[in-house]
Amino acid sequence: MKISYEYLAQILSKFLDSTEPHLSWKNFNDELRENESLFFFHIFILLDKGLLIGTTSDPTNIGVKFNANANVYVQWDTPVRLTAQGHDFAEALSKPSIKEVIVNKFKDEGLSAVIGISKSLAEKHAEKLLGELIS
Repeated sequence: MKISYEYLAQILSKFLDSTEPHLSWKNFNDELRENESLFFFHIFILLDKGLLIGTTSDPTNIGVKFNANANVYVQWDTPVRLTAQGHDFAEALSKPSIKEVIVNKFKDEGLSAVIGISKSLAEKHAEKLLGELIS
């Protein structure tokens, strides 16, 4: 399965739009109904990269595991949140100009590269805004 940066942006936007510091799987009912495997594939990628953590004493516990015997994901109500790096990535992807570049030019790159690229693009965007403020 390939990473979809457009889909990741959709997931991450839920965290940015939330009024709470954490979410649970109930906040993703539409995504879970639509394609549970696609959703958890992307969630586990975020967890692997340290962009998402559980809020329990074990940050790797995000309240989901795959039951291979039944071929289903078993989930329980465990709050999850974005890390600081996760928020930076989410904020970058929330900017249409950055998301468009990532989705159109770097869609076949790995997440590590895309995180770096999005950070660089966000910094350039901020420098441009700062330049406009100063002049």
